Order: sequence, then C-alpha cells, then structure tokens
Amino acid sequence: MKYIWKQYMKVPFVLKMSVGFLLGIAAGLIFKADAEVLKPFGTVLIHLLSLIAIPVIFLTVVQAVNKMSVTQLGRMGWKLILYYTATTAAAVFIGLGLAFWFNPGMNLSLPDAQVEEPQTPHFSDVLLQIIPDNMFQAFAGGDTLAIMFLAVIMGIAISWMKFASDNTMTEYGNLLDKVFAAFNEMFYILLKGVLAYAPFGVFAISAATFG
Repeated sequence: MKYIWKQYMKVPFVLKMSVGFLLGIAAGLIFKADAEVLKPFGTVLIHLLSLIAIPVIFLTVVQAVNKMSVTQLGRMGWKLILYYTATTAAAVFIGLGLAFWFNPGMNLSLPDAQVEEPQTPHFSDVLLQIIPDNMFQAFAGGDTLAIMFLAVIMGIAISWMKFASDNTMTEYGNLLDKVFAAFNEMFYILLKGVLAYAPFGVFAISAATFG
C-alpha cells in the first residue's frame, strides 16, 4: 500500500485530475442515477478547499509583507497599486470591448424573470467593506478583501517590530514571524493532503453530475 501511495504521489497533478474527471464521467454514464451515492465525497472536497483557502491566503500575505522593512514596503506599495490599477483597467476595457463586439444575449429573452439593475456602490461603502469591524466575523464570512486588509496591516506591524530599534520589540517581531511561518508551513502540509484527495473528489463530483 505504501508503494502504491508513493507511485500515486509521483503522478502529475493535472494528469490525476484529468483521469479522475474522465473516470467520473464514465461512472456516471454507466451507473446513471445510482452514481448520486458518490456526491458526498465531492462535497467533502469542496468543504476542504473552502476550509483551507482563506488561512493559506492570509498567512502567505502576512509572511510576504513582514519580510520587508516599512520603507521597502512603501516603495513597493506604490508599484503594486500602479500595477493593480493598470491590470484592472486593462481587464475592464478588454471585457467591455468583447461584450460590445460579440453582443452576447442579443436575441435571448428571460421569460417571467425580473432582473434588477445593481446599484453602483459608493467609494466609502467599498472602503468600509474592506475594513472590517470584527476580525473573526471577516474570517467566518470568508470576506476576502477584509482578510487581505488584515493580513497586510498585521504584516506591516510585524515588519515594524522586527526592524525596530528596541531589542525587546525586535525579539517579539521575530517571534511572531516564526509563529506565522510555522502556521504557514502547517497549512501548506494540509493543502498537500487536500490536493492528494482532490482527484477522488473530482471523480465523485463528475460521476454524480453526469449520472
């Protein structure tokens, strides 16, 4: 069994996912509605990914930010803002250009469907959404923007502590850096386990869907 597991882990991830997906289609076509029994195994994969994604993002950003001094972060921050603004604007223009060119949904209609036009949020509303009033609520709700904000300011705080002139503050900063690094490694180990299970979850999802 140990040998089989080692050989399984050596197989490229994309190949394992593709095989799991294709085998799931075959199982769904063969067993049809009976393949629905596999659905919980696919749901387990979705739950595991949802469980692991937020901590990995949060810890990775904290680690990335606190590796630089506050001065370096300031110089890097403007470059990141400029890059993010430029790429976001490019994505918006490309999307609008393709929409006006292909005009999707031109001859389609939605019978008995009422679609309300979404209101454009005010800048202050967007800003208040990014800055959470409850740290734990942001994690519980999976609010990615708020979690990223928390990760950045915590990374900046740890960076300031590490590069402070006070030896005690520097010691605390290095201690926090090690704690977050340890948590980061732990969640990456968990992520490897989730990815090892992923082909089986994809198999179950495709089998239940096609079945």
